[in-house]
Amino acid sequence: YVFARTSSGGLVEFTNDGTGSKLWNAIDVSAEAGGMAIEGDGSILVVGSTLDVFAQGANGDLIEFSGTGTGGRSWVESDLSQASGGPALSGSPTAVLYGQSSIHVYGATPAGHLFEFVNDGQAGRPWGAYDLTVEAAGPSISGQPSAIVYGPTVHAYVNASGHVIEFV
Repeated sequence: YVFARTSSGGLVEFTNDGTGSKLWNAIDVSAEAGGMAIEGDGSILVVGSTLDVFAQGANGDLIEFSGTGTGGRSWVESDLSQASGGPALSGSPTAVLYGQSSIHVYGATPAGHLFEFVNDGQAGRPWGAYDLTVEAAGPSISGQPSAIVYGPTVHAYVNASGHVIEFV
């Protein structure tokens, strides 16, 4: 699978599924999932048999596109900023899978804070949003965070005034 953003902001999935006697097919994920346009690049995870694409929506919110099944994949979109009570983003997020089903998505906000969105079910919400800049007394950040699962922890790396800062 290859995912891309069209010039009009739509999320498109290119898949070599052989449907319609074509080696590759293009699926307009944004249209199938509800019509949300995206900004920047998506971050893709495979969780079990589900494809998840996390992106900054045209409204700035963190949007999850979730595709289940194969072939005639069914796509839905969820506004994770709304679901978590979290903020809008200022750029493309990055996502990692921790264990079998714990999803951690990192994004910068317009105020320069690093936020972590987690499907942890805390506070009666399916997703939680955590301001790591405040929790760690960290600096203001810019650009797209990078994250990796290393051993028992998730490490997120960001740009802060030209310096690489690690949040653990």
